[in-house]
Amino acid sequence: MPCGMKGDELYRKGNYSEALNKLKESLKLWSNSEREKYIKNLEKSLSKNKETAKKLRDEGEKLQNQNKLKEAITKYKESLKYWQDSALEEHIRKIEEKIASEEFNKAEANELWKEGTDLFNQRQPSKALDKFIESIKYWTNNERTNYVKELDSRKAQAQKLRDQGAILQNQKKYSEAISKYRESLKYWPDPALEEHIAKIEFLIKGTTITNTTSVIETSQEDFNYVKGFEGKWNTNWGILEFTIDGTKVYGNYTHDKGRIEATLSSDKKTMQGMWLEAPSYSPPRDGGRITFTLSPDGNPIKGKWEYGNSLSGGDWTGTRIKEKKDEVIKTPTENTRDIINLTGAWIAKCKGGDN
Repeated sequence: MPCGMKGDELYRKGNYSEALNKLKESLKLWSNSEREKYIKNLEKSLSKNKETAKKLRDEGEKLQNQNKLKEAITKYKESLKYWQDSALEEHIRKIEEKIASEEFNKAEANELWKEGTDLFNQRQPSKALDKFIESIKYWTNNERTNYVKELDSRKAQAQKLRDQGAILQNQKKYSEAISKYRESLKYWPDPALEEHIAKIEFLIKGTTITNTTSVIETSQEDFNYVKGFEGKWNTNWGILEFTIDGTKVYGNYTHDKGRIEATLSSDKKTMQGMWLEAPSYSPPRDGGRITFTLSPDGNPIKGKWEYGNSLSGGDWTGTRIKEKKDEVIKTPTENTRDIINLTGAWIAKCKGGDN
């Protein structure tokens, strides 16, 4: 193909630099004034295009340095309309891959952040913090990074106060210990620590303070109870005993060889489920809905029972059957739930009438 024809073809394809070189080369083989003028004007026009392309490319680089990648790509592609550049095209491709990867990482980060927020709202700050830390490994901004640092600092401060409380508790300075524990909760919520505080408060009610710093225990049995449903109860439908497996509650009571299957609420203070009795163990005659609520001090319980899903039924109340044990309230560990004894016995009063 003659150089002139090849130059024209390259120009149509946008390869301006190569096209101009081929056209100039063609003048060495054959030329006239009209063709020389055409190439001269073309060279002038392409020079302007090249300048415009460079200007747009410089603007793109500036945007890229500001991490405005999408805006940078727009400038780079606009530059290519004036001057083809295979290296710039490859550069654009790499930026687009980076954006796709960052968008994926940001989506992952947002999902983990949402999970962390949900956990924090459920008063599980330690699990929430773990999610937040995992989130910022994928993507973060100054606000999120500073928030995680603040949470970590609050957790450390809470642990420091908690350790001080444990020392005071071991010295039997219970009021001072409670003060430290409560101060710790201002920095880091912990339902298990709140439960531990309640147990110490009950201990204080059952003690006599002498004019020294010693504490004389007067009623071990009074505070040997566990805040939870598990154990035996004396109810208006006979002796009722609950066992707990995770969030599931299983109960057996004396009236008509009855049993209960229920689910605990997240705060473990209420349960909802079914009561079932002999002979059929089936609603509506021998079964129905049941709810129980535990009192703030862990004794007594109050409930409602129904035939099937109807509103007819009645109250179901009970008091804990206490068992005397040689229990000593231990100081809280990192996982306070480990030191709370979840076994115990309970009592209840009688739900007269037949069903």
